[in-house]
Amino acid sequence: MRVSSNETPRFHRSRWRRSGGVAACRARAAGRAHAADRRASGRPRGPSGVPEDHPETKARLAGFQRGLEKRGWFEGRNVRIDYRFAPTRDQAQVLAKELVALQPDVILANSTPVAAALQRESRTIPIVFAGIADPIGSGLITSLARPGGNMTGLMLFEASVTGKWLAMLKEIAPGLVRAGFLTTPSSAAFLDYYMRAAKAVGPSLGIEPVIIFVQNATDIERAIDTFASVPNSGLVVIPDAAAVVHSDLIIALTAHHRIPAVYFLGSFVAAGGSSRPRRRSASPCHRACSWPPTR
Repeated sequence: MRVSSNETPRFHRSRWRRSGGVAACRARAAGRAHAADRRASGRPRGPSGVPEDHPETKARLAGFQRGLEKRGWFEGRNVRIDYRFAPTRDQAQVLAKELVALQPDVILANSTPVAAALQRESRTIPIVFAGIADPIGSGLITSLARPGGNMTGLMLFEASVTGKWLAMLKEIAPGLVRAGFLTTPSSAAFLDYYMRAAKAVGPSLGIEPVIIFVQNATDIERAIDTFASVPNSGLVVIPDAAAVVHSDLIIALTAHHRIPAVYFLGSFVAAGGSSRPRRRSASPCHRACSWPPTR
């Protein structure tokens, strides 16, 4: 879902900087472009905890680059892209400050923690967010129609999608009476965004929504083992970095216990997960390249 840009500064078509995992872009005249600068050590992770070398991270970066190239911008030729990948939220703030100090033409933020960190550092540099759950509730914008300030972008899902997830579970397993929403405490800030719809729709489907908090692989295994021991249960894996990192484990456990599951990303299904809602094939990062539209 796109956020209107009525009161957001227009982004000049010839300028880009990206901060999405974290990262940034700025245009250079042809022949003066610079290679992307990646600063990280060990196994770099985005601010949300997804490794830089994870397939989902690579897919989003590839989608972003394709989106730029479709509009005539090629990294290393006429645009410079500075990427940053932070291991923690605190590090995201440090890297946000670093990127803002570079005075980019525009920044792309690929998670709520990154967008919030960037907003704290600058109220003037145009920032496009992609894959944000609840930009209003997170305090990033004032409204969808008129976001205000220097931010605009794309929401990951509308809140009503939660009801569709439950309906899909019911279709897969008509006898289902309990749905566990798998998430981490770090996502608690926008958990209510999804759970409001679940609590509203659940009774009409005869489903009780249950929140399952996990922190790591051990928690995930214990939680799913325990949850699956109750008959007529299903799992909803909502947007969360831990779910992406441990996707293989989650898929294996749901298959082992033969419990129906709905996932927020198609990559889960491609890896053997049971189902997910249909959504556009273009990644949020790809679509963010055209936002706001050129006028």
